[in-house]
Amino acid sequence: MTRPARAIGGYFGLQVVPSVASATASLPSWWVDGVAVQSGRVALALALPARPATLWLPAYFCPPVERALAGRGWNLRRYRLAEDWGPGDDVTPAPGDRVLVVDFFGLAAAAVRRAVACFGAGSVIADHSLALFAAPVDGVPTAYSPRKFVGLPDGGLLLNGEALELAAPDETLSAGRARHLLLRAAGDLQGGRIAFSEAEASLDADLAPRAMSLLTRRLLEAVDVEAVASRRVRNFDRLASGLRALGFDVPCRSPDAVPLCCPVFGLRPTVARPLLASNGIFCAAYWPDVALDVEDVEGRRFAEATTFLPCDQRYDDDDIDFVLERLEALEDQR
Repeated sequence: MTRPARAIGGYFGLQVVPSVASATASLPSWWVDGVAVQSGRVALALALPARPATLWLPAYFCPPVERALAGRGWNLRRYRLAEDWGPGDDVTPAPGDRVLVVDFFGLAAAAVRRAVACFGAGSVIADHSLALFAAPVDGVPTAYSPRKFVGLPDGGLLLNGEALELAAPDETLSAGRARHLLLRAAGDLQGGRIAFSEAEASLDADLAPRAMSLLTRRLLEAVDVEAVASRRVRNFDRLASGLRALGFDVPCRSPDAVPLCCPVFGLRPTVARPLLASNGIFCAAYWPDVALDVEDVEGRRFAEATTFLPCDQRYDDDDIDFVLERLEALEDQR
């Protein structure tokens, strides 16, 4: 396929929507009603009650976020993933404990519902950092990280949490984290990548709860929600259909799911990611170095044998078909 030279995947650049007025009117209620803070990891940490107990969380989990949770004084106990990517049968919470359930890649809402049915809404915390469009379950504290889905410098949302007093936003710090958005929009992919890493490091160190910056709030309010969601769904479905035709294993998407990415099982990331990158297709790496025991089958499959293809709103049908062409050449390297 002949196509313009441009990168697919990787961090977001600044995106301009055609009509802010029409976009703000359609924001999901949980984007508007949530407690808005400076990052998703801060939102998730604030979901924990002030009185520490044991927090059960997946062994397959983001290390910087785990460090933020540990800073709240809770005892962290890791569990293996079940087949639906929710808590395995090794989870046995005592009174006062909490069970953290991740809606992995926007494709595991059933795992959150199962955990609520099993442990009760009062014992579950939902991590929707990878599932921005998934509605919260009534009574379940739920954290979101919108910047994983759209071009934002920082920001996080907490639903169904306790009443909070937040420090004032740090507008200068937030503006500094926007540099990678501008550089990518200007076509400086490498410079933006460096700035993106610097922004990530800044978030690691910024854990004292503060309100979301005005810059981030305004950019979030400008998101054309319907366009973002519909394009992500279209791209995922097109990728999944094409990949299955090529013999690849891709998870199913429930009708209301809006995916973060397109996981491809059995496609070794150590092989696929460098080859795809050489073609300008950049795939995220989700925590390949976390320690997982041999019985954590689903966690190990994610970490060792899954490549996460981009399918977000920046790409059209031609881009998706280009990705499929490149994947066809990798069939013998799974």
